[in-house]
Amino acid sequence: MTTDIQAKGTKTATGYALSPALRTVKRYETKHTACDAFPTHVRAFIDTEKWTYAKTMPEWPHEYIVRDRVDETMFVEIVKHIRTHGYEGRFYKRAITYYDEAGLTYWTMGAPVDETVIINRCKKENTFESREKAGTLPERKTEEQP
Repeated sequence: MTTDIQAKGTKTATGYALSPALRTVKRYETKHTACDAFPTHVRAFIDTEKWTYAKTMPEWPHEYIVRDRVDETMFVEIVKHIRTHGYEGRFYKRAITYYDEAGLTYWTMGAPVDETVIINRCKKENTFESREKAGTLPERKTEEQP
């Protein structure tokens, strides 16, 4: 299903920009086909790696890993997977490529792969779009503005 959806999108620097109707289908899709899910070795790495809680942003509960503290090859593979199999969402006005799996949403800040230093993740219910829909967005701080 992902291939069909992506084929209908417009190619962008970070992947495919989908029409709002198609993006909605992808955005709320939580089951992935075998080819969309993280490969087994990547899933094992994700499950065993120590993720750091982002204590400087308690209003946006999430955790992250840093490129120079983890296996470089695995880090790059995760970034590429997010960009290839993810969907375009937003954080306020900023467009970000997100990837959902196992109740968690993964993202980077959009820098080129070789310049990406952080991979973030949070529970699906803590994403901007979920919180916006639920009416639970925190008051916006000035430094969060794009």
